[in-house]
Amino acid sequence: MTKMVVETHKNIYVQTFALFTQLAGATIKYMDNRFFREYDLSFVKYSVLRALVRNGGTLKHTQLAGWTNTKKHNITALVDRMKEDQLVSTEWSRVDLRVNNVVITEKGKKLYEQANPLAREMVEQMMNGMKEIDVEEFERLLNIIKANIERN
Repeated sequence: MTKMVVETHKNIYVQTFALFTQLAGATIKYMDNRFFREYDLSFVKYSVLRALVRNGGTLKHTQLAGWTNTKKHNITALVDRMKEDQLVSTEWSRVDLRVNNVVITEKGKKLYEQANPLAREMVEQMMNGMKEIDVEEFERLLNIIKANIERN
């Protein structure tokens, strides 16, 4: 991976936020490259499979949009591509006929199970050298940023 240029700024908040945004983009790019190279899978597709597995195999489009931080119309296009790959299917809800649920297929479950160890490996690699107390503090700080974004 190429080295990032770190912006220096008099204001530590600006400097830290610039680093944070660079790392967020670099993390997704790194994970996309590894998933694609080893499983012909994007990070967002892996995220959809993970969300489905963690939620019993079925979710609404709007729920998937929340899990992947994606707009609903983008989820629809993503689900269509994943249907073409036979990773998911869709079925109308028996409870609410207006709702079209996304359902993971056996092929999708199998791919998730194959790719999940790689996801764990990448997380361990990126978090290497951080003590548990550091990770807890990092999570606390990220939740503050998340809450500030959601408030606006």
